[in-house]
Parts: sequence; C-alpha cells; structure tokens
Amino acid sequence: MVRKMSRSGERKSITNVIYEKNRLVIGEFNVIPRDVLMRFINVKATIDEELMKISEELLRAIFDMYPRISGREDIQLNIPMGHRYTKFIYVVDPQTLYIPYHYHVSELYGIYIREKIIREDLKNFVGFAWELLKNERFYERLRVSTVDKSDIQSLMKHPGLSLSMLLALYMEALYSHALAHHVLEDVSTLFEINGIDQYSIIRDSREEEAFCEYVMYLTLKGEIGWNEPGGGYALRLLHRLRDIMVIPPVSFEDLTRFLKAYRKVFAPILYIYRNKVTYAKYQFLKPAVSEDVAKKLSIVFRSFWMTHIHEWEPIRVSIDGKEITDRIYIIGL
Repeated sequence: MVRKMSRSGERKSITNVIYEKNRLVIGEFNVIPRDVLMRFINVKATIDEELMKISEELLRAIFDMYPRISGREDIQLNIPMGHRYTKFIYVVDPQTLYIPYHYHVSELYGIYIREKIIREDLKNFVGFAWELLKNERFYERLRVSTVDKSDIQSLMKHPGLSLSMLLALYMEALYSHALAHHVLEDVSTLFEINGIDQYSIIRDSREEEAFCEYVMYLTLKGEIGWNEPGGGYALRLLHRLRDIMVIPPVSFEDLTRFLKAYRKVFAPILYIYRNKVTYAKYQFLKPAVSEDVAKKLSIVFRSFWMTHIHEWEPIRVSIDGKEITDRIYIIGL
C-alpha cells in the first residue's frame, strides 16, 4: 500500500515537471521591448507611387493563387466581443474570416482572406515598413546582426524582391492567425470526441483572439517548434511567385537566406504597426496567453500546430474532399 502511494506520488511529480517544461507563459506577449515600440510607433509612412504599384502587382499575383468568391449575404461581419465561438458563431478578424467545420453550414468551412480590407491596409503598411527598413536606428535597437542588415538593405535596391519578402510575410501573418483558429477547433474536436468539452474549448473569444495573435508572432519569428526552419508558408509563397515569373529566378538558397533575414525585423515591424492601427481599436487582439488557454493548450496545441505547418492534417475533416490547406479563399469583403 505504501509502495503504491509512492509510485502515484512519483507519477504526479513527473507530470508536474513535464507540464512546467511545456507550459505556455501566461500574460501579454511583448514582441519587442516597450521602449522600442514607443520609439518607432510614430514614424511617418510615406507613400511612394512606384512601391505601391509593385506591391499591388505582387498582391494581385498572390490573390490569383486562390479561388475567389464574391461577398455573401449570409456572412456577417461583426468583430468578437467576448462570446464563445460555436456552431452558430464564426471568427471575424480585421483581415480574415475563419468559418469552422462545426458551423451549421459546414460547406462554408475555410479561411477567407478579405481582399478589400487588405488592399486598403497595405497602402499604409508598405510605406510604414519601408521607412523602418531604411532607419539605421531600428536595426540598432533590435540588435540585428550586420550580416542580416546587409542582406535586407542590399535587397532593398531591388524593390520587387524586397516587397515580395514583405508581402509573403504579411500573408503568412494572416494565414497563421486564421490557421491557429483552425488548430484550436481540431483540439476542441479531440476534447469533444473524448467527452471532455466541446467547440470552442476557449470560453471567451477575446482570449482565443489574443492567443491566435501570439501564435502568429512566434510563427513569423521562425521560432523552433512554431515554424519550419527557414521556410514555412512565406517561403512556399515566394517559390510560387518565382515559378510564375512574378519575381526573378532567385535560387532556393538565396530566397531562404533573405527570408531568414527579413524574419528578424518583420515581426517587430508588424507589431509596431498593429499597435498603432489595429490594437488601438481592438485591444483584446494584443498577443497574450490567458490562464484558461495555458491550462487547456500547453501540452496539446503545439503538436497539432506543427503537423499543420508541415501541411498534414491530424484530424481528417475532408468536407467536399478538401482539407484546410485547400480551403483558402479570397473574398470581396
């Protein structure tokens, strides 16, 4: 009897140790120190007509890679304010929609990239990003290596290639946030099958939004366990742009090297920009991990996440024979 209690105690101790090693850090996630954020948040963006023309051409080529659908009357656009995502309430983000397979109209399931909103946003974002990329102090405050800074600045002499890096990472950001909603739904499905909980296991949509934003930044930074080393969605997008001759035939090695350098600055650029534009309006979108999220997702989420990063579905849904990577749409909203 004493021996059984000892073993039970030992198992509990090991479980606690494992949980602590894998536990998500609770609280707001600061992509960069606050003093760096405040130093650059008021940088004035200038709109260069030539840069905008190139950006629009690149964006058009990216949008043409996905099926396009018009706005639907049955898709309502209301930003979440604390409800729980259910089979009657889907995800509306500033630049994307995620309609879960739990939704009562399951054929709508997928990620929807909001064309009109993104075109408007990029007019401001590209100018803002370009100003920061020209700013020597920006590299100094981020402690970007001389090699990475040199790669970034040398590529800026070729605006088409430099902007393709920015747009590929911008699209990866939107995709990663929406994909995080999908992975949360898969985890919820696992809980539901085992009679533990139901979709969505995160009761407050604001906490889910903050967590998806947190996942987005870790993915953009190329953190180990959150993205493919040196690659990911952005690199696949760049390969497709190269293959259809929208950008020059840069080698795989060079594309990977340049993308790795741009990852060092892109997450900070987007974080500063979104603090200025998005989080000022929707404060609950700031990247964070709540206690409820940490308790439910610390162990299971990342394993589900990485299978999706490598484009393999751990839970086969196959509505109309297509999984989530084949259910990305451009919508005119």
